[in-house]
Amino acid sequence: MKDRAQEKQCEFNNFKRARYFHGMLLSDRDFRDEQSYHREKRKLANKMLHGWGIVCGLGLEWEEGKKWITVTPGMALDCHGNEIMVCDPVKLDLEALLCPPRTAALPEDPCREVTAEGKTFYLTIAYEERMIDPVSVYAPGGDCEEKTCDYSRTQEGFCLQLESNKPMPLQINPIKPSLYQRLEACEATDLNCRKAEIAGFMGRRNPNDPATEGNGEFCHMPPPCPACCSKEHHLVLGAVKITESAGKKTVSDVTISERQYVLTPGMLQYLFLSLFGGAPNFQAVFLGLEEFFKTAKKANENADINTLLTNPIAALCSIGKQYRTTEDSAGNKNAADRQTLQATAEGVAAPAAEAESAAEAPNGDKAKKAKGGKK
Repeated sequence: MKDRAQEKQCEFNNFKRARYFHGMLLSDRDFRDEQSYHREKRKLANKMLHGWGIVCGLGLEWEEGKKWITVTPGMALDCHGNEIMVCDPVKLDLEALLCPPRTAALPEDPCREVTAEGKTFYLTIAYEERMIDPVSVYAPGGDCEEKTCDYSRTQEGFCLQLESNKPMPLQINPIKPSLYQRLEACEATDLNCRKAEIAGFMGRRNPNDPATEGNGEFCHMPPPCPACCSKEHHLVLGAVKITESAGKKTVSDVTISERQYVLTPGMLQYLFLSLFGGAPNFQAVFLGLEEFFKTAKKANENADINTLLTNPIAALCSIGKQYRTTEDSAGNKNAADRQTLQATAEGVAAPAAEAESAAEAPNGDKAKKAKGGKK
């Protein structure tokens, strides 16, 4: 018996790689196809493996009462997989963005209305290209005077703009209702209901059995690919509140909680070291932050749980805000608990430090220290 069938069915996608050979007549199309293949493959990897959002940087610097906002260097990925690089700080004039100059196409005042109480706009960034470096084009078979010009390079860049409405985020298509929502429909003590909901969440749908219509197929269905996005994708850098006084538009507040991040290894390292840096060991980490994470149970009952994935910094800051607003009556107890936790952590860390010092000492000294002797 053969290990595999002789017949097979093959299909092919739209990626075509140039295959050069000696004597091949090359044209500009061949070189364009060569670039397009590698570029589209890289964009595909960015889109499927990393997703989209802010990778790093792209902070917003501003001063209250001024009309300027500075976007700091950084990088982002849009939903097409395009890499948006900001290499130098970019200073934005809000009045220029909100009030473009009048043209023949815009005979009326194009300035966006801003009230004295202020209006919130969303500062977005999008990938952009332009053609540069024109060179002469010589007609085949013509003389040197029969020539025109064409652009020889494509330069990558970005565009920044203010939008009145927040761009809609791309939708993820998880199983609905989720396992959490299914279990919430059961009484806490109804074990049979909870077992049935778990079985339904994991179970397969059968077109011939109406009872299985609500099954989630979690164990039988692969995760979907990222959804297709619009032709031009605008990523939110932050929400900007602008007020107007005496005909001048100025910044009154800027927040970055509306942005979405790409969860890169660098981002995870930044979060871990910012939260746990300086702790002597894992036990000290868990003991020292136990009180903080207990607060998460009370924080933002109406918050979107997706924030933990799209903007973990904003999610953690919401927990920290709840922690700061804890009632003062619990302050003394919390302080005592922290002292106890700190003492416990120091007691755990001290033997480890002594053992490390003993390991670094010469053999004779290490033996004396093990017996409690002196040098």
